[in-house]
Amino acid sequence: MTGKQPDLNEVVATATQRKEELLRVIEDNPQAFLETALTADQLADVPQEIKDRGLVEKTVQTQGKLAVIVIDDLDKQQEKLEFYLDEPTTETVEYQLHFASNEPEMLLTDTQVAASGKALGNELVLATGGNQDLQVVTQALLTEPGVTERFAVIMFNFMNDHSQPMTPTDIHRRMIDDTDSMRAYYLENSYGAIENMTADVYGYFTIPYEKNTGYCDSYTWAIAADAAAFQSGVNITSYSRRVYVFPGPNNCTGSAWATLGGNPSRMWMPGNSYTPILSHEFGHNLGLGHASFLQCSPGYSGSPLENVDCPSSEYGDPFAIMGWSQTHDHFNAVHKTFLDWFAPEQVITATQSGVYSITPIETSDGVKAVQIDLPQSVYSYYLSYRQPIGVDADLPPAITNGAQLHATPYDVYAGSRSFLIDVNPPPSLRSDAQTSTFEDGDVFTDPVQGVTITQLSHSNTEVNLNVQLNYTGCRINSPTVEISPFSQSAVLDQTVTYTVTVTNTDSPDCSASTFYVYGYYYQMDLNMDPNEFSLHPQESKTITVTILVPPESNLSLGSHTVDFYTRGNDDGRHSAHTTFDFVLTGSLGQVAINPGSIDTTVGLPPTQLSALAYDEYSRPIWSGVSYEWGMSSDNTVGTVQPDYNIASFLPLNPGSGDLWVIARYGNDFSIGSIRVTVAPSNTPQPSVAPPPSASASPTGAEPDLDGDNDMDVKDVLELVAALVSQSERADLNNDGNVDVFDFAVLVARFGR
Repeated sequence: MTGKQPDLNEVVATATQRKEELLRVIEDNPQAFLETALTADQLADVPQEIKDRGLVEKTVQTQGKLAVIVIDDLDKQQEKLEFYLDEPTTETVEYQLHFASNEPEMLLTDTQVAASGKALGNELVLATGGNQDLQVVTQALLTEPGVTERFAVIMFNFMNDHSQPMTPTDIHRRMIDDTDSMRAYYLENSYGAIENMTADVYGYFTIPYEKNTGYCDSYTWAIAADAAAFQSGVNITSYSRRVYVFPGPNNCTGSAWATLGGNPSRMWMPGNSYTPILSHEFGHNLGLGHASFLQCSPGYSGSPLENVDCPSSEYGDPFAIMGWSQTHDHFNAVHKTFLDWFAPEQVITATQSGVYSITPIETSDGVKAVQIDLPQSVYSYYLSYRQPIGVDADLPPAITNGAQLHATPYDVYAGSRSFLIDVNPPPSLRSDAQTSTFEDGDVFTDPVQGVTITQLSHSNTEVNLNVQLNYTGCRINSPTVEISPFSQSAVLDQTVTYTVTVTNTDSPDCSASTFYVYGYYYQMDLNMDPNEFSLHPQESKTITVTILVPPESNLSLGSHTVDFYTRGNDDGRHSAHTTFDFVLTGSLGQVAINPGSIDTTVGLPPTQLSALAYDEYSRPIWSGVSYEWGMSSDNTVGTVQPDYNIASFLPLNPGSGDLWVIARYGNDFSIGSIRVTVAPSNTPQPSVAPPPSASASPTGAEPDLDGDNDMDVKDVLELVAALVSQSERADLNNDGNVDVFDFAVLVARFGR
């Protein structure tokens, strides 16, 4: 006897309810989701329509670039990281990543990764943030701070909340105009390296999302706000720094948040954010983590580093902008070193015992920090000095009477995080950040690392410290890596070879160590021979690295930066990272314009366009392409404003025409065009004359370049050849040049 089959609508309703419950579980407890997820056998019994509707989980292996967002809850002194995976060729969010264990730290936005896990909707749960489930394909590079930092401030609100928490004047004043603005703060902190900041404020725009419904979807909101600005005529792609102002509080937990690095970098400012928070979040955009404090228990023994009795307080450095940023204090010395605001000679590495003098970080001259690399730790110590100067004018005497001691870990982005250390805590009390600095006569000892530091004296211009390094055993150092040649090129299915030399730089007291080398780049076959070897101190090994791009690869033409890593079988002190270049060469196939046509009306805002070149295998070409835009029409229907591979079309007069783009890649070129139709406006509009250089002149040359009495494709080919030869007979508009405007004249008469 066969039982009654369940109604499909009932199954859909049950699956929908289950999905909603599991999405809440993912947010709160990713491990519980993995334990609850259906097995492969169970999924096989699920109706296909339920799978097609995305109502059940699935196993996913994917790759793309990360967006890493640091969410700062300054009221609760808590940090949360969010990870989004973008599709490779768009800014569309493919998944938000969740980790059941070992959430990765200090991965920068735009890092290319390969991810494997269980997905439900747009949520992807990984068992671990380690190499097994999240593999770094290419490390992102930080966008170096520029002499001028140019911001787009995009103000938006929601379909169910049209409030405007700040005015354009408010945000511009806090970022740029006030004497204590973010611009003034960074000018002083960087010693003029960031000489100026500008902020162009746009909006408010209402995005097609509701506030306080569902999950905090800030990254999607940002993309929607970018799109709204773009549709209003803002060239949003020209801004590498973007700030979003919108109503708060909302369903996001945090005072403000920002991407860790990224190009573009992004900052989210809910509500009426004050200036120090702006400066803090921009620090994250520059690649910085937080300024923390090691809060050691009374009477702890040994080293404060990697000590269970010295837990970290995330925002615990109260006198650094990346810590508890209620005040606009200077970046600490660790972070200034990371940002290259100190000259190399201003940071001394103490390799032997001696007396060291340090000048205040608020001034631009003299030694600013003493770095002490530690033989048995993944950390380095940093000594620095603070004085009540400039934005630090309100620092208390407990901080300005002596040197500060920080620690920072070794890693790919060493120096991006800092840990303040109380050098002389009271025996019966926990460490106190407010009184953490040296005073004259104070002695700090790390018996594990063999370091003893004594403050000898201080003045308002310098502090003098005696540093004793008493560790005589093995000192482990990062290896050196040399790659030759740095760059090579090849076509599909062609192998190129690099030579890499790895040298063990440990002290002679150390024994031999095992080194592993690896690299990975999506769509390449990358091989190391050998990939594992043993080296004694000062011994070197030369290995061969080969690269081949298989014919089935989707790798785009152009230059690609390949990451190369070495590491030992220890705690990371044998780690090193470098890069080399590989250039995939090929031919230009075609250029496409998006949208594929324009139908608009006189008086409407500009229509935004983009062009993208493709190779002969229909793969996009992301670099090395030049684009020339133009327009031909029967009534000067509009103008084209180009900006590399994007453009805007402004309708001026009714009529029709063709908008075109010429893409050039090496010696190849391709032409793409779309039809443009402009309808008349109900409001009378003045007729606009064409620019002289874009239309035919009565005295210009005859467009029939091949003399067959037809304006056809043969004339196009003749004109393309003349773009190189600059033949006078192809100067169709008589402006003294053969260029895209002559092409416009020919297109206007094409087929006649």
